[in-house]
Amino acid sequence: MIHDLDETLKDILQKRGGLNGGDIDVAFDQPTGEWAASLNRPTINFYLYDIRENTELRARQPQVERRLDGTAQTIFPPKRIDLSYLITVWARNPEDEHQLLWRVLGTLAKLKYIEPEDGKGSVQRQPARMPTQVALPSEALRNMPDLWGVMENQLKPSINFQVTVALDLEEVFDAPMVFTSKFRIGQADGNRDELIALSHEIFHIGGHVHKGDEVIPDAQVTLLDSGDSVTTDGDGRYVFAYLHEGKYRIEVQVAGQKAKTFDINVPADNYDLSL
Repeated sequence: MIHDLDETLKDILQKRGGLNGGDIDVAFDQPTGEWAASLNRPTINFYLYDIRENTELRARQPQVERRLDGTAQTIFPPKRIDLSYLITVWARNPEDEHQLLWRVLGTLAKLKYIEPEDGKGSVQRQPARMPTQVALPSEALRNMPDLWGVMENQLKPSINFQVTVALDLEEVFDAPMVFTSKFRIGQADGNRDELIALSHEIFHIGGHVHKGDEVIPDAQVTLLDSGDSVTTDGDGRYVFAYLHEGKYRIEVQVAGQKAKTFDINVPADNYDLSL
C-alpha cells in the first residue's frame, strides 16, 4: 500500500505540477549525506518519517451486516492511518531549490483529497477519498536540527505533508513467495532506469528446511563452498546473501541426526531442503 501511495504522489506531482520526469527525479529515500552526494540532477524527495493512527477519525462501533440465510456478519471498520512525509528539494543552486519547493507546495496545497480512482495499485481499493494536509505543524516532528543531525546531513527547508489512508483489518494479503533477490551492479544511464555497463550480479536466497509437512527449526545450514553457516529460525527458514550465479553445495545438520548434503543452483525457483 505505501509503495503504491508513493507512486500515486509521484504521478500527482508530474501531472498536476507539470514536472518533467526526464529532468527532475522524485525519490522516497532517507535524505542522508551519503544519499545526497549521489544525486546528479534535481530531485524532489518524500521521506516517510512517521506512521500513526488518526484517533479523531476512529470509528467506535463495528457494523452488523445481515445475510439472507438469517445469520449476521460483524464487520470491523478500518483504522485511519496518518502517513507523514518530509518533502525536500535537492538541486545545485539554492534558487532552483526554492523555486521548485514553492511549486511543490502550490501543487499539494490544492490537493484537499486523493481520490481512489486517481491512485496507483492498491490505492484504488481505498474505501473513501484520502484527506491530505500540507505545511501544518506535526506532533511527531518537533526538533528539525536533531533530525538532520541523525541523518548526517545539513538542515534543509522542508514541507510537512500528511495523507490519511484506511487500513482494512479484514483484508487478506495474497502475494507470491520471494525466494531470490537479485542485485545488478554497473554503470547507470542517467536518463533511464537501466544499466548500460553491467559489472556483476549478486543474489540473496532463502528457503525452508523441512521433513514432510514439518518445518525444522534450529537446523545448522552450511554453505560448503564458503564455510558460511546459519541456523534456521522458528519457521525452519534460512537465508544466504551475496552469492554469485552458479552451483553450490549445502549441508544440513540436525541435532542427533546424520548430516545431509544438497546441490543447488543460483538462481532457482525454490531452495527448500527436504530431509
